[in-house]
Amino acid sequence: MKIKFNKEIYSKNIVYQSLEEWKQYIDFIKIDETHSYIHIILNEDKKSHKTISEFINYVLDLCSLEEISK
Repeated sequence: MKIKFNKEIYSKNIVYQSLEEWKQYIDFIKIDETHSYIHIILNEDKKSHKTISEFINYVLDLCSLEEISK
């Protein structure tokens, strides 16, 4: 499975902070960065789809909180 975070929407620092915080729950195989996106490749484990959704929501929540606090 692959997750793409657009850097115009998601803070790079928050994405990497979240990856560090969630590494015990999700098997991140590879993290790659382009000019516009952060690509995260995950272990394809059917049981973890809910966990992956929660991770994405976590990143979104942190980015929203950061934006509100500006």
